[in-house]
Amino acid sequence: MVSEQGITEKVTDRKATVRVRKSPTCAHCGSRTSCDISDRDMLVEVSNDLQAKVGDYVEISVPEGTLLKLSVLVYLFPIIALMTGAFRRVL
Repeated sequence: MVSEQGITEKVTDRKATVRVRKSPTCAHCGSRTSCDISDRDMLVEVSNDLQAKVGDYVEISVPEGTLLKLSVLVYLFPIIALMTGAFRRVL
């Protein structure tokens, strides 16, 4: 499971906005220049199931399977769409 820690900045009915500091792992990531978080913290909106309040320290976790599925959508799907469009144009 991939986990990050942050501070709750804003709370609405069922959502919380959490400020997550970039981790040291970001310095070694090959995509660090394209994700645009190199100079600032990330704001992540999550469901507030635990009733966190503004200023609470929280830990956000994403199961690795979910992260893998998201990676496929973000990287593989556009490539497949590009190839499909190219083949349609040829035919």
